[in-house]
Formats: sequence, C-alpha cells, structure tokens
Amino acid sequence: MRKIPAALQSSDSQDRLRGVTAVRKCDSAVALARLLRKVKDGEFMVRSFVAMGLRHSPTAEALAALLKMMQFDRDRNVRAEAANSLSRFGAGFRGDDNLLVRRRIIIARLCDRLPLFHQ
Repeated sequence: MRKIPAALQSSDSQDRLRGVTAVRKCDSAVALARLLRKVKDGEFMVRSFVAMGLRHSPTAEALAALLKMMQFDRDRNVRAEAANSLSRFGAGFRGDDNLLVRRRIIIARLCDRLPLFHQ
C-alpha cells in the first residue's frame, strides 16, 4: 500500500498506471481521493484507467469528475471510458457527438440489461 502513492507520483506512465489499478485495494475514500488527483494526468491511458476506477465510487465527486472527463477530455478514448463509467451511475448522456462515445454508452446500457452479463 505504501508503494501506491510513489507509483502515482512517478514520472513513468507505466508506474502511474500500476498505481491507478492498485488503488482498488485501498479504502474507498482513499481510493477516490487518489483517483481524483490523476484525472488530469498527461497520459491518456492513465486517465482512461482513472475513469474505469471511478465507476466503483458512486459519489457526487466521482460523478462530477466523470462528467468533466466525458465533456472536456482531449482524448476521445478517455471520453468514451468516462461515458461508459457514467452509464453505471444510471445517468443520461447527451451532447457528445463522437461515435465511439455513443457506441460505448449504448453497449454499456445493453450489457446491463442482458442476464448473461449479470453476476
């Protein structure tokens, strides 16, 4: 657990990516705080994994961060991942005309309705 903060602060994007994936082992409040600090990371893969991690924190802070990522992130893959995570919150999404974002929203909503994907 002590290695996570160091990984998140690393100049190596692969270390930061490992740090973001490792926060799932942390207490939910700690994990949320750590993920929120990486929302504007310079590497799109890190931001994508942050969006994936935020879906597991059903809080107002996570929702706000995901909405900002979906609307304003410069990378369409990050926006699509944020939209996918937002669909887990049950929020409705309009306003992003990127095909990838729209497809991810549709797929996520369909998967939620199919018994095959429920555990």
